[in-house]
Amino acid sequence: MASPSLFDALLLGVFIAAAISFVVLLKIDAPYGHALRTGWGAVISNRWGWVLMELPALLSFVFFYWGGRNSGQAAALLLLGLWLLHYGHRSLIYPFTLPVGSPPMPWLIVLLGAGYNSINGYLQGTFIGHLAPHLNTAWLQDWRLHAGLALFAAGYGLNKHSDALLRRLAASCQPGQMKLPQGGAFRWVDQPNYLGEILTWLGFALASWSLAGLSFAVFTFSNLAPRALRKHRWYQTEFADHPKNRKAILPFVL
Repeated sequence: MASPSLFDALLLGVFIAAAISFVVLLKIDAPYGHALRTGWGAVISNRWGWVLMELPALLSFVFFYWGGRNSGQAAALLLLGLWLLHYGHRSLIYPFTLPVGSPPMPWLIVLLGAGYNSINGYLQGTFIGHLAPHLNTAWLQDWRLHAGLALFAAGYGLNKHSDALLRRLAASCQPGQMKLPQGGAFRWVDQPNYLGEILTWLGFALASWSLAGLSFAVFTFSNLAPRALRKHRWYQTEFADHPKNRKAILPFVL
């Protein structure tokens, strides 16, 4: 049985954590990927770090969703399918597409990410499975579901296409070499993969019509936007041919 008081407390905590994360990450670059540096404790391989960090989102959503009053409703099952699509790929496929020799990941990042993903899986699974009276047959005809699905699909496709371009670019580089990403949505922003991630969860929030979904979209933005801004400034410094009108994460805006 879902506990509304626990749900509300964790939901509020996520919004507060998103605001704090945004401010902190404007000052400190999270130490993974290109920003890895010493001083952040023990590390784990990048591939297994991603698996351990992302898998709790998949498992906790299913655990808390199952057996809810909505769990057999077609609209709820559709949202479950979107979650499984994303996190099945993110936790079990994406990590093994990373280049061999990718920088390791600090255990601190893994544990923080796994903790948030567990809470987020609880929030999304509990709301969709137990607490959303509108997720009935009529919701299948609602414009918010249709618009949310379209936005989710656009963001998901943008994220996956941009990641594919980055993998292709990495494969073409010599050891220690860096190239400026080109093609696709890189024409307009330096981090279209991040933009795709944000659009994906905005779509999910709209399709589920929930504050829980909105909290995920806000938290995603608060973590990725500062990182995109930092990478944008680095690109501008390192590459003389960086397009002057190319933004960090939002075309023509940011």
